[in-house]
Amino acid sequence: MSRSAAALISLLLVSALASCSDDAPGDGAGAPPTRTGPTTPIDTCTLVSRGQVSAALGRDVEVTGRRLEAPTLPTESCLWGTEFSVAVLEVQVTPGPVAGETFDQAFGAGAGGEPTRVAGIGDAAFARTGLTSRTLQVLSHGVVLSLEAVDDPGDKLPAAALETLAKRAVTRLPANPELADTAPAGPCAQVSERAVTAALDARPELRRARAGEGGAVMCSWTALPGNVVVTVRTDPTQVTNFRANLSPRLYAPVDGAGVEAYSQKQRAGDLLLFAGEHLIDLHVLPGEGYATQDVPPSKGELALARELVKAFG
Repeated sequence: MSRSAAALISLLLVSALASCSDDAPGDGAGAPPTRTGPTTPIDTCTLVSRGQVSAALGRDVEVTGRRLEAPTLPTESCLWGTEFSVAVLEVQVTPGPVAGETFDQAFGAGAGGEPTRVAGIGDAAFARTGLTSRTLQVLSHGVVLSLEAVDDPGDKLPAAALETLAKRAVTRLPANPELADTAPAGPCAQVSERAVTAALDARPELRRARAGEGGAVMCSWTALPGNVVVTVRTDPTQVTNFRANLSPRLYAPVDGAGVEAYSQKQRAGDLLLFAGEHLIDLHVLPGEGYATQDVPPSKGELALARELVKAFG
């Protein structure tokens, strides 16, 4: 999980609690902005166009995946890059509304990482530069927009890339945006909702799917909080690389999934399933909004794994 994603989960849990308190009924201090009128569904992957992203990054990219995240408020990420499921740039949006005070707590100076305040984008914006990544978080009328880009020292991105894209994305936001539910498409539709519910220990509220080439696909569900993300890879090079990185120090074999399966020894909620030519990568964060201390896969996760093998194997 990226720093942005971890901060956003904390931000939205705090925001949800604040919005339920008697001290935050409207536009007062610490309260999110009030919105009126009908909601407008938004598509995270169209807040910026392929041409705009490619021009800003100085390389030709396309959408390589999309997923629903785990926070209490609906949050979606769109992945841009050159290889399925691998992001050079990740654009994440939370329609909210989120209060300015909450945003500052999550991404301002108190959150660490030596942020730089950026003027001229939305209502507030903070940028951070790491060794191999660069992030920009923007608040615009209660919407949180997060951009995170891989910034390899040997392949630096243009200095103004994230600011340029954030300015364009903010102008595409409607007055009262929402992330609407969508029916699963393709093989994702063959995955039983009962199995997803068992893995989450909660009913999913939103669903997403993104197909790649050659049977590759990314499916996700969120219970607000909690999420399930399934990435099916069919590229032989990707599958080979994953298998080569299955160090016995980090991964343990798992029984009960119906196929050859592995899980990380120090992390809960993950499974790698080798089903014929398909590699099924499963990540689950339960509906409680946090992972338990039980690192081995739960019965619900194994039941979902078997469903995924039926759908994709």
